[in-house]
Order: sequence, then C-alpha cells, then structure tokens
Amino acid sequence: LVSLNLERTMMGTNGSRALAAAIVKNRKCRQLIVSENTDANLDDVVLILDALSNINTLERLDVSDMNLGDSENLLRALCGVMASNPKLREIVLEHNPISNGMEGGVLTRQLALELIDQSTLAPHQQSTAGHHGGSTVLSHSAATANQQTSRSLMAGGGANMSGATAAS
Repeated sequence: LVSLNLERTMMGTNGSRALAAAIVKNRKCRQLIVSENTDANLDDVVLILDALSNINTLERLDVSDMNLGDSENLLRALCGVMASNPKLREIVLEHNPISNGMEGGVLTRQLALELIDQSTLAPHQQSTAGHHGGSTVLSHSAATANQQTSRSLMAGGGANMSGATAAS
C-alpha cells in the first residue's frame, strides 16, 4: 500500500478505524487522499492522523472538504503528521473551517513547524473532551504564523517556503 485514494467513499468510523490499522501495519504509505468524506467525524480523522504520525514515508495528504472544524486536537495531530514525515511539504485542508487563515487552504511544512516551535501547540495528548468547537485561536495562530513567515521572507529571511515539490 503506497498510494490510496478514498475520496468520496462515505468512510465513517468503521472505515477510519480500518484505515488507521492498515497504515500502522503497512507503514509504507506515501500518498493518502481521504477528501470529501463528511461521514468521518473529528475523532475519526484524528485517529487516521495519529496513525500517519507513526510512519515517516508520507509525501502527500489530502483531507479537504471534510467539514473539519477548528480543533486544537486536530491541529496538533496535523502538525504531528508533518513533523514525523520529512518528505511531506503540505497537507491539503481546503474547504474545511480549520483552514481559515491558511493560505490556499493548505498547512505547509513551514507553518506546522513554526506552530510547534512557537509552542503554540503542546505535544499531542489524547483528550477525553475531544472537539474544542469554535476555537478561533487556531485560525488566529495560523494566520499570525503565516504573516510572520511572509514578513520574514520579504525582509530577506531566505527560508524556502515552497509548498510544492519538484516532480520526480
């Protein structure tokens, strides 16, 4: 299992559990597309992201159009996936409330690492509360980190912000 496209498959809790187990077992996944699966709830998506945080081969992840709200647990899990997968340059989050303030609806590697470095996000801890609905702090943190990165680049910071990788 190197590439898997589960777009629009009505994957819910059972499918999410099966996918997370397969990811942990296989550990060679390079591309995962689970976009437009609105039957999957926040806990389902976090379960999949936690499994992806235990591999280091992922290069592309698309979780767009899944109605993913502003959740600290979700943002932690997304950053965890980014931190553990060095070839992953961006996570596509388009058309999800959590992507508000993220340029182009993507969580870039640079933004995720900045959020972690700024201690905006503590290490991922499983919460019994689950979803922290309506938190505008996450969008503000993402927007602030994006603005700081943009100012740094414009001032000649020299960081490579390219979210896209060259085709090989």
